[in-house]
Amino acid sequence: MSDGGAIQAGSAVSRNRRLKVDDLRELPAGIVQGRYDTVTPMATGWALHRTWPEARSTIVDETSHAATDRAPALTLALGAVSDRLCDTPGVRGRVRRSR
Repeated sequence: MSDGGAIQAGSAVSRNRRLKVDDLRELPAGIVQGRYDTVTPMATGWALHRTWPEARSTIVDETSHAATDRAPALTLALGAVSDRLCDTPGVRGRVRRSR
């Protein structure tokens, strides 16, 4: 996050716009990080959490980057974060749980 916490935005926002974490601070969020993730190393997740402390950070042991049937702990952690976010005031009732 050497560029001041900038996150490259995808097409959902605008192709050439760069978001700053400050633009996202008010959104409920969770960071789920696999301890052995080599695609997005732990240092990246930790840097994002330090820049965006309002986002609850979860580190999942014994898993890497992908949530698969071989990584049930990561799948469960992602589900728990999704459930918590669905129950956030202002979000509740506007999204449907996948279960």
